[in-house]
Amino acid sequence: MIVRRILSCCYFGFAVYIVLSLFFGRGGLANFKVDLDYKARLEANIRGLQEINRNLSLELKAVRASPDTIKVFARDYGYYAKNEEVIKIQGAPARKNYSQLGSLLKRNPEHDQTGALFHVIGLAGAAVAFAFSMALMRPRPHDHLSG
Repeated sequence: MIVRRILSCCYFGFAVYIVLSLFFGRGGLANFKVDLDYKARLEANIRGLQEINRNLSLELKAVRASPDTIKVFARDYGYYAKNEEVIKIQGAPARKNYSQLGSLLKRNPEHDQTGALFHVIGLAGAAVAFAFSMALMRPRPHDHLSG
C-alpha cells in the first residue's frame, strides 16, 4: 500500500515537471515567439554571410585573373612597389581593408536556468502529494472504537 502511494506521488511530481517544462521550459510554448525571433535573426545572419561570401569570391576571381588587381589590393593593405611614391592626405578617411565576418548570435541565457527550477518544483510537488496522502492515511480516533 505504501509503495503504491510513493509511486503515485512520484508520478504526480513527474507530471508536474513535464507540464511546467512543456509550457514554460526552454523551447516550450511560452518561449515559442522568442524562438521564432531567434530563428529569424539566424536566417538574416546567414543571408549576410552568404552575401559576404559572394563578394569575397568575386574579389578572389579578380585577384587570380589580373596582376593589376593584385597591385590594387596590395596598396589597400599598405604594400607598394619599390618605384612607387606614396602621397598620404591628412584628414582623408582610411580605406576599409576587411570584411565583416558576421555576428555571433546567442540565445537568451535566462531561459537555461528554468530546468533546475522545474526539477525542484516537481520534487516538491511529489513530496507534498506524499505528505498529503500520508495525512489522509492516518487512522482516525473513531476507527479504533469500532473494532
